[in-house]
Amino acid sequence: MSYKALDLLAQARATLPSSPNNHIADLGCGPGNLTPFINESFPNAQLIQCIDTSPEMLEMARQSDHELGIASDAIQYIEADFETFSPGVESLDLLYSNAALQWVSFDLHTRLLPRFMTFLKLGGVLAFQIPDTRAQPSHSLMIEAAHELGLQDRIKSTRWVTCEKDPQEYYRLLSPLASSVNMWHSNYTFVMEGENPVADFTASTALGPYVDAIGGLESEDGKRYVAKYRELIAKAYPKQADGKTLFRLNRFFAVVKK
Repeated sequence: MSYKALDLLAQARATLPSSPNNHIADLGCGPGNLTPFINESFPNAQLIQCIDTSPEMLEMARQSDHELGIASDAIQYIEADFETFSPGVESLDLLYSNAALQWVSFDLHTRLLPRFMTFLKLGGVLAFQIPDTRAQPSHSLMIEAAHELGLQDRIKSTRWVTCEKDPQEYYRLLSPLASSVNMWHSNYTFVMEGENPVADFTASTALGPYVDAIGGLESEDGKRYVAKYRELIAKAYPKQADGKTLFRLNRFFAVVKK
């Protein structure tokens, strides 16, 4: 289980008292990895909603909860996206979203986050965490690789999947709706193994939109682009004396109390 997710949950739990009437939503739950920890943090919760756009992910979450013995009528699995989600209850105590909101732009956040705040009861908490990779070679080199190959025009409209604004923009957006706003950045350092582990890490998610824009993995330009990116990444993240690679990953957290 990602300790980034647990860090966010711990701060949400410190802000929101546990009660038998807690209504909690995990927005962008994926395969439900966090549900056991939400259940442990709020053992008397009346309702836990797991929300995701993927029916396959929701089915994995349902099966995982059943195998862990925590499946119950108190857990709901809801297929919805950020804009169509509605809790279907009078109000939520906690709306939690770990590493999901980065998939939409800050312009959309300006509409979504105030809407999410309306779902909360007075004293309820909105807690979210998103990567802030704007200053990291792992992500800036995606653009550099395209420039070095003369492919920069292909990616002009490709959105960088990351936090797009500094904390003050989120504070301006959320503070008028909140009794307290707690925000912070954490920088996690991963000790990684493999020939080019940072490039492997970004390949399946962050790099994907750029590869698609250039022509896909099977195209000649796509292959050239991936090779160039991997070359640049290997130089930016050299191996340590023991052959391991250190990868620092920055994250932005917010816990907002209504």
